[in-house]
Amino acid sequence: MNIYHLGISKKKRKHLPLKGIGNYKLVDNKLSTITLQVNVANHCNLSCRSCSHAAPTTKKSLLDVEVLDRDLKQLSQYFWCENVRVLGGEPLLNPNLHDLIKVIRESNISNRIVLMTNGILLPKLREETILLLDEIYISFYDCKQTKNVKGYAKNISEKYKHIKVVINPKLTFRESIALVPTTDKKLIKTVYNTCKVAHVYRCITVDNGYLYRCPQQMVYAKQTGDYKESLSIENIKNVEEILCFLENNNPLSACSCCLGTIGTSFSHAQVDKNEFLQLLKQKPDDAIDWEYAKEIESEFKRKNWQTMRQIKYKVILINQVKDVLRPIYRKIKLLSASN
Repeated sequence: MNIYHLGISKKKRKHLPLKGIGNYKLVDNKLSTITLQVNVANHCNLSCRSCSHAAPTTKKSLLDVEVLDRDLKQLSQYFWCENVRVLGGEPLLNPNLHDLIKVIRESNISNRIVLMTNGILLPKLREETILLLDEIYISFYDCKQTKNVKGYAKNISEKYKHIKVVINPKLTFRESIALVPTTDKKLIKTVYNTCKVAHVYRCITVDNGYLYRCPQQMVYAKQTGDYKESLSIENIKNVEEILCFLENNNPLSACSCCLGTIGTSFSHAQVDKNEFLQLLKQKPDDAIDWEYAKEIESEFKRKNWQTMRQIKYKVILINQVKDVLRPIYRKIKLLSASN
């Protein structure tokens, strides 16, 4: 199954949706999509079993303000998104969070900034930073560390009427990564073809000079030192380069040790680093929810076909309207010339 149709024209692209199955939208020669993710801290103050960002095993690492400023200035020439998601790890662990969010706001790469947090450190969030945000999205994990989070969220929501505060309880997780890469090419293709992170949510990630098709690709690159499948932001010369990068129908090397969105599900739990590693499956082969994978494949095929059909009808309709208006416009022009 091909997720992306190659050779689709710019004319057709402007009618595409911002998210969902299929090719990317172009507006004013900029790739337009739903979101861009910025990981401002790779480590976390929680340790969730099967964290897809592998935060429990990640060393303390913070995004530099100057680096993000450089990356967004270059990327914003060719890229626009409906919202920028500021996340981690836990983003509130970065002491320069205010300056980072200010850089995002000034880049004009998006009109909305969403802070995604577990909420534990919300009391440390400065008022001047809150005023730069459009939304605070709290992934709520029911554990002793988060007992006051709902109260923190309520206080912000009542005090700052401009900001949307969302609490999303995380009751279940899916297995997301494995210790050892699989060599089964058919399995790797299935993981890629059913990945909602890449193809539906479009979690494009920017980090330290590179653009990634998904956050798991970023994690893989940092762990292996292999950046050849990422896109160097400073070398981007036009929007076509970004389209070619994102609309690649081939799985990534990271897909060999990733379960995408079809891992088996389990109840959320907090674990220490050693337990996190012990509970990871040896290979992706050991933790695939095959029934769910088949459901997603069927859904993707149906929606991909529907999207392309909608584009075709929109273009036909626009051309029909133009055909009707063209002789009227000619008559108006002739009348203006005769007067």
